[in-house]
Amino acid sequence: MHKQYIVKIAFASLLAIGGLSIVSGQIEKSISNKNLILEAVVSNNIAATKFLIEQDISVNSKYKYNHTLLHSAALYGDIKMVKLLVESKSKLSKNNFDLTAINSAADMNHTDVVDYLESVYEKR
Repeated sequence: MHKQYIVKIAFASLLAIGGLSIVSGQIEKSISNKNLILEAVVSNNIAATKFLIEQDISVNSKYKYNHTLLHSAALYGDIKMVKLLVESKSKLSKNNFDLTAINSAADMNHTDVVDYLESVYEKR
C-alpha cells in the first residue's frame, strides 16, 4: 500500500479518536500531507501531530501568508503543541506581516507561550 494513503487512513483514525470526525474519503481527495499536519495542529490533536511528524511530514512548511505550524499553535495558545513543534525542530520565522510565532502568542495574551518561545529561541 502506498505510504501517503496509509498516512491518510491512520490520520483519519487519529482525528476520529481525538473527537474531530473527517471522512477519510474527503481527506483523500482534498487534504495533502502538508495540510494534514496543519489540521492536526489547529485541532489540538497531539497524537495525530506526533504521528505525522514521525512520518517525516515537515514542521516547517509555509501556508498562506507564510504562516507556519508554530504560528498557528502559538496563536491558539497551545503550549503542549508549541513544545512538540519546537522539540521537532520548528523554526521561528516571520510571516508576510513580519510577525513571528512569539508575536502571534503575544497578540492573544498567551504569556506562557511567549515566555517559552523567547527562552528557547534566545538560546539559538
